[in-house]
Amino acid sequence: MRPTDGRSTAVLVGLASVGSAAVSYVVTLLGTRSLGSVSETTQFLTFTSIVFTAYGVLGGLSSELTRAHATAEQLDRRRGPRTSVAALCVALLGGTAMAVAWPVWSHLLVHPEGRLVALLPLAVVLYVGHAALVGATAGDRLWRLCSTTIALEAALRLLATALVCVVGATIFGLGAATALGALAWLVLICLSPTARRAMSQRLDHAAARMTARIVASMTAQGASAVLVVGFPVLLSATTPAHDYLSSAPLILAVTLTRAPLLIPLNAYQGVVVSTFIHRGGKLAVSRRVAVLIFLAVLAIVLAAGLVGPFVLELLFGSAYRSTGSLLALLTIGAVLLALLTFSGSLCQALDRHRWFLSGWVVAVVVAVAVLNIPGAMDSRAVAALLLGPAAGLAVHAICLSRSAAVQRGSKPIDEESRDRL
Repeated sequence: MRPTDGRSTAVLVGLASVGSAAVSYVVTLLGTRSLGSVSETTQFLTFTSIVFTAYGVLGGLSSELTRAHATAEQLDRRRGPRTSVAALCVALLGGTAMAVAWPVWSHLLVHPEGRLVALLPLAVVLYVGHAALVGATAGDRLWRLCSTTIALEAALRLLATALVCVVGATIFGLGAATALGALAWLVLICLSPTARRAMSQRLDHAAARMTARIVASMTAQGASAVLVVGFPVLLSATTPAHDYLSSAPLILAVTLTRAPLLIPLNAYQGVVVSTFIHRGGKLAVSRRVAVLIFLAVLAIVLAAGLVGPFVLELLFGSAYRSTGSLLALLTIGAVLLALLTFSGSLCQALDRHRWFLSGWVVAVVVAVAVLNIPGAMDSRAVAALLLGPAAGLAVHAICLSRSAAVQRGSKPIDEESRDRL
C-alpha cells in the first residue's frame, strides 16, 4: 500500500480551495476595475466563464480519477491504463474540440479579437494536467500535494493578472493570465517524485470501461459547470447581443454570490469522493454535512441581501450596483447549486453514474427552458438559477434515498446490481 497523508491533512485541500475562491474574487475585481467600459467587462467575464466551464468539464476527469485511484488502492485492482495516458488522451481530444468550436466562442463573446479565442484550446490542454494531478493525489489521499496543486494554480493566476494590470490591462492580457495559472502542475511534476508516481499509477478498470466512466463523469460535470460557472454563456446564448453587452452588473452579481460556496465545494469534491469510499460509503455522515451546508449559508443569504449592494458599489463602482432582493435570490440559487454539487459527489462515490449524470442534465434542461421564456433578463436569470438546481436535486434525492434504503436493509449487492439502482 502506498504511503498517504493523515486524514486530518485533508483540511489543507479545503484551505487551498478557499484561497482559490478568494483569488477568483481578486482577479474579477482587478479585471473589472482595470478595463475601460461595461462592454469590455462583459467580454472578460464571458471569456472567464467559458474557460471555467471547460475547467468544470475537466473536473469530471479529476473526480473519476479520484474514484479510480481510491478503488484501485482499496481493492488492489489495477487493470487499466496509467493516469498520464488517460490525461494525454483527454488533452488531445479536449483541445481539438475547443478549436473546432471556434465559431461558437466568437459568437458568445460578441466580436472578440481572434487571438482571444485562440487562448481557449491552449487553456484546456494545460488544465487537463492540473485536473489529473488533483484527482490522482486526492484518490491516493496525498492531501498536501493535492492542496499545493490547487494553491499554486491560484497563485500563478493571481500573479499573472496583477502583472497584466500593472503593465496595462487588455481583455487579451487578462485572458492569457487566466490560462497561465494552469501551468502549475508542470512545476510540481518537475519538482516532486511523488507527483510523478501519482501520475504513473494504473487505474482500476480496463481502457474501454474507464473511457465510458470518464465520458459519463465529464458529461455530468459539464452540465454542472454550465450552471456553476458557465451561466453567462447560457445568458449570452439566450439574449440579444445589444442587451447582453450591458449585462456585466448581472453577471458580476451571479459570479460573486456563488463563488464563496461553489469554488471551494467543487475543488473539495475529491475529498468527498475519496473519504466516502474509504469509510465504506455510509450516508448518515453525509446527511449531517448537507444540513451544515444549508444552515451555514442562511447567514450568507441574509448578508447578501442587506450589505451586498453596498459592497458591490464600493468595490466595483456605481455602474455595477444591484438590489438586495436580487442578490438574496441569487444566493439562494447558489445554495441549491451547492447542495446539488454535494449530492452529485455522493452519487458518483456510490458509483451511481447514471443518476449523477441525470440530475445535472435535468438541471441544465430546466434552466435553459426557463431562460428562453420571454421576460426581463434579471427575472429570467433568477428563475433559471432557482428552478434548474431544484429539479436536479430532486433527481439525486431519489437515488440517495434508494441507496439509504439498501444500506438500512444491510443487503450486499454486486457491482452490476448497484449500477441498476
